[in-house]
Amino acid sequence: MDQLAARCAEIGAPELTKSVIHTIETGRRDSAGERRRDITVDELLILAAALDAPPPYLLAPLTGDGILAITPSLEVDGLGASRWLCGEKIPVAFGAPARAEIAFRRARRPLDVLQRAWMAADALSTLREAGKKDTGDYRVMLSALAGHLDELDGLSVPAPALPSWLTEDLRGAPDWN
Repeated sequence: MDQLAARCAEIGAPELTKSVIHTIETGRRDSAGERRRDITVDELLILAAALDAPPPYLLAPLTGDGILAITPSLEVDGLGASRWLCGEKIPVAFGAPARAEIAFRRARRPLDVLQRAWMAADALSTLREAGKKDTGDYRVMLSALAGHLDELDGLSVPAPALPSWLTEDLRGAPDWN
């Protein structure tokens, strides 16, 4: 806990002291049985950054045998909780109708497109570093990235920040608008 508190302070959150982290971790209860302190979303993100861990890892058990209590009457197994938190699937335990699954997929569409755009940008960076900027693979991936960016625009989602060299390459691509 000392190292985690030190890392929190190092990244700009000195208020997450060893004592605070201990209270969050143990969920200590007061005399009425209530948690003394809940964790805020900001604190969860700071802890995830300090631990170099994806935030969903701190929210739910990532094994099939762990249980996450959403409400006193709604529990989700670890795998279901993890898939839900990562935007993959509504847990069966939610008892959601088929239309909810369709709405969930529609709601996660911008994340899917963003992920494809990031992957294309990463692939272009790798090709560029390998000296393969003037290859068919580079042009195909550049076109794919342009398509993802157009799709994001159509979804009214801001495009991710791209390195200036990639923005220039996109401007020179024949199908970039």
